[in-house]
Amino acid sequence: MRRLAIITAVLCAGLTSAQMPFAARFASFGTPFTWSATGGYYTYAWSGHLSVIFTNNGTLTVSAKTFPVLVVGGGGGGGAGGGGAGGYIVTNIALSGTTSVSIGMGGAGGSGYEAGPPVAALFGSNTTFGAIVANGGGRASSAPNTENTAPSGGGSGGGGKYVDTAQTFGGAGTTGQGNSGGGNGNYRGSPYPAGGGGGAGGVGGSATGNSLAGIGGVGITNSISGTAVGYAGGGGGGTYGVGTPGSASCGGGAGTTSAGNGNNGTDGTGGGGGGSGLHCYGGKGGKGIVVVQLY
Repeated sequence: MRRLAIITAVLCAGLTSAQMPFAARFASFGTPFTWSATGGYYTYAWSGHLSVIFTNNGTLTVSAKTFPVLVVGGGGGGGAGGGGAGGYIVTNIALSGTTSVSIGMGGAGGSGYEAGPPVAALFGSNTTFGAIVANGGGRASSAPNTENTAPSGGGSGGGGKYVDTAQTFGGAGTTGQGNSGGGNGNYRGSPYPAGGGGGAGGVGGSATGNSLAGIGGVGITNSISGTAVGYAGGGGGGTYGVGTPGSASCGGGAGTTSAGNGNNGTDGTGGGGGGSGLHCYGGKGGKGIVVVQLY
């Protein structure tokens, strides 16, 4: 235990070259191997394991071995509805040599009801780890009298807008990575509730009453980093007037009501941005992440 504590202290100090010395010290936890990383990363030693966590672009170089890995795309921007979460992938991958890491950015938020100038919400961008691609989250729809964009699919789909003339629906999610967004649930009266963005663990909620916007789809909690973290939650929907905006979890941004911008998704989780209220804009999606458990 003392030996592990010493190693943890060295790793958390930010050592950028951790090859043979750490391979030798961790030999009791498995076959020794060499590794090094570049770019925006940090390491975390826990319970006899070592994880490398990328929050920015970089590379990972290892000798041949199979590793558990988590890859999450950037979350989609909120508009009237909540943004969809970035795609969520957990798998084992055989690596040998250098693998490139590209972290997806969260999409910018777009117009809510009667916001100006009209701006469409943006998709989150993909996160890649070698050949693994976690799709960016889908953008939420904007509201009437602005850009009036439809919700779009991605890792998880964006939430549908509030509107007084028709039922709306969310965008579709990517099979194996996320789920669809919700819509207005055919509730068309004031305060015009919007749908929540889809999450990795469930679909985005649709409005459940004229004053109740859809919640963001639930994400998934994973401990591959050594700490239980919620990833890839969808953004909550917003409302035009005074009502109850959609809540969010696992890094998704909550929606807002009346005159308020949607909350941003949390960076490093791929959460979708929250939906907005009157004359305001949706929240930005959270950046993605890559976590590799080396030992």
